[in-house]
Order: sequence, then structure tokens, then C-alpha cells
Amino acid sequence: MDVSLGKGRAFAGVGCVAGRSTPLFSPHGRDDFRIPSLRAGLWALVTLLAGGQAFAQAGSPSAAISSPASLAEATLDNARVTLALTNTTFAGGVATSSFSLTTNPALTGLSVASVATVDAGDLSATLTLGYSGGGFDTVRTLAVTVADAAHAMAGDLTTPTVNVAPTPSVSVNPTSLSLTEGGSGTYAVVLGGQPLGAVSVAVSSGNPAVTVGGGATSTTLTFTATDWATARTVTVRAE
Repeated sequence: MDVSLGKGRAFAGVGCVAGRSTPLFSPHGRDDFRIPSLRAGLWALVTLLAGGQAFAQAGSPSAAISSPASLAEATLDNARVTLALTNTTFAGGVATSSFSLTTNPALTGLSVASVATVDAGDLSATLTLGYSGGGFDTVRTLAVTVADAAHAMAGDLTTPTVNVAPTPSVSVNPTSLSLTEGGSGTYAVVLGGQPLGAVSVAVSSGNPAVTVGGGATSTTLTFTATDWATARTVTVRAE
């Protein structure tokens, strides 16, 4: 081992060059030291480990539902959901078991029937859904989990959710009224399922001698995702 002294300090280093020991640290009478041989040696080691290639920092794996923006109960069976995938790797190809579905509230009978397409770069996947459950009246949310089968994604990935809307319908009670001239009656109108947004229902008498609402022959009722189950009362009058 070589020891070089400077300014009362001892600095030691061992370097193997051509079969002999040489000092790696060389003091120059001040507190900063030049270590070009050490820096060059470290760079050579990094280059060797990288196979002569520059390191590329991979982004974090991610998954999202790129289409559709929402799903409907009426077309849920055989519906296609396309995922946008980033920095994902699958082992031994992709199977339906690589994907699982989560709905809230829970929706039984929903499954991944098949994986229609996956591009060579694992950048997208199109799933065909199967649905054997019954009808429902409130909006569900759907998320897709991509299993980390190759242990290359730092854990399973779960997409942000999309909405699944029930089949739209309108309920009227009673369905008929018997009126005498100058008489009136009422009936209630309510939606049969929760909508994703505001829904307008047009009500008309079809007879100029019969008015609805405020004396007109037609009126419009508006329902939202929060008050869809609250009945609207319509008054009918025979003039």
C-alpha cells in the first residue's frame, strides 16, 4: 500500500495497474484532490455493466380504459373494452386470466369472455365481456385489473373506473285516468333506472281539450342522477 502525505494528512489508496500498486489519491497541497484514474475506472465499470449502452429509465407501468367512455346494461353482454397499457409485460402470452373485473356496487354474472387483441408491444388490449346477470336500476362503476404475471410491473395494475348505466325506462302510475268534462286527475312519473346525467321526459295529452301541468297540452319533466327515483306528479284536466 502506498501512502502519500500532504498538509499533515495521510491518504491511502490501492490501484492495480500493470501488476503493481499505485496511489489513487494524489494530494496537491490543498483540500481538493484530482482522481481522474478513479473516475475513469468507475465510468469503465458502468459502461461494462450497461453493455456499452446508455441507461434508459423506464416509466412506471400503467393501465387505463381508453374506450368506451361508459357502458350500458342493454349491451353489456359482448361489450368490448379497450385498455391502454404502458410499460407492461406479460409472461407466455396473454390469457383471460390476466384480467379481472371489479364493479361497485357488485354486479354478478360479469366476466372477461375473451381477449380479442393485444399488440406486439403490449400497448393495448381489447376485452370482450360476458354478462349473464339480471337487470339493475343504479349506476355501477367498472374497473379492470391487469395481473402482474411476469412480475415486471411492480404489482397488479387497476384502471380508473367507467360507469355502467342501467337500461333507461319510465314508469307511470296509474296508467289510465277517467275524467269528466271540467274534471281533473293526477298521475306519477318516475324513471326506472338511474341515468348518468339529466334526462328530460316530455308529457303531452294528444287532445286539445285535455291539458297537462299548468294548463298547456304538453310539459317537460327533468330527472337527474340524484333525484331519478323521486316521482313527479302530473295534473290532467278535461276542459
